[in-house]
Amino acid sequence: MTKVERKGNLSKSEWAVLQLCARHGDVGMSITKEALGLAIGKSVRTVDRVVRTLAASGYIEVCPQRSENGTTLPNLYKATPDGAERCREGRRESSR
Repeated sequence: MTKVERKGNLSKSEWAVLQLCARHGDVGMSITKEALGLAIGKSVRTVDRVVRTLAASGYIEVCPQRSENGTTLPNLYKATPDGAERCREGRRESSR
């Protein structure tokens, strides 16, 4: 996926998801979109949009997972180094 330059500030939902991902460090978090929505108080549709935007901006990685027998498992969400740095600095606002 091509990195998209993020212009402007992160929304409250984007910031909440990025902080959750960064909190789990290099191992990331394996969670359903439904559970992620409950964690940030938003709908699955909003989580879909937020995850897509953060991934396209290069702030998180989304890794699909499957069990040994091929069944779908919850995705693994990890903050990228750029995303983790933005969280460490506490920057919801754009630095530009």
